[in-house]
Amino acid sequence: MAVKTPRRRIVNFRVSEGEFQELTDATKNSGARSMSDHARTRVLEPKGLGTGSRIEELTENVRLLHEKFNELFEILTEPVITPSAQALPQTEEVVNGVAH
Repeated sequence: MAVKTPRRRIVNFRVSEGEFQELTDATKNSGARSMSDHARTRVLEPKGLGTGSRIEELTENVRLLHEKFNELFEILTEPVITPSAQALPQTEEVVNGVAH
């Protein structure tokens, strides 16, 4: 993939071994093509609006909607158990105060 804007400036900073591993893992999980791309995206894009974090948020929202949809579907497709006509007292008998 060609770079649209040539980048001629270098920004350098030191990290511990643990931080380097975190950056490596985060880069892999973000789908960025390099650690530089990942770091640039995370630093320069407003918090919460980065492509990776936004996709993660949307993915989680879709997962929750799917879960709720399945719960609703189960409720709506449950068989409805109604008492048989014989188990209910007849209207006349109830009105007269006599029930079997």
